[in-house]
Amino acid sequence: MSGSLALDISPGTSALERLLSVVRRRGFHVDALQAVRNHHKNRSLTVELTVSGERSVEVLSRHLSNLADCRLVAVHADSECSARRAS
Repeated sequence: MSGSLALDISPGTSALERLLSVVRRRGFHVDALQAVRNHHKNRSLTVELTVSGERSVEVLSRHLSNLADCRLVAVHADSECSARRAS
């Protein structure tokens, strides 16, 4: 299965590394990645991520939303979109 995620993460020194580590540990492969610093939104980092793997992208989004650096995770899979606010 493949899908895309849009994430809003804090621009900490290793936030992107932690995000990619979770993707790898959960058995997904990164097909595309774009990260842009957003100076207008509390200096966050906006990440567009396309992944593929054996499981649903929703599974990965639940794990990513648990990261302390993650503020918002939105899943775009098969023309559906669901957003999850990180707690």
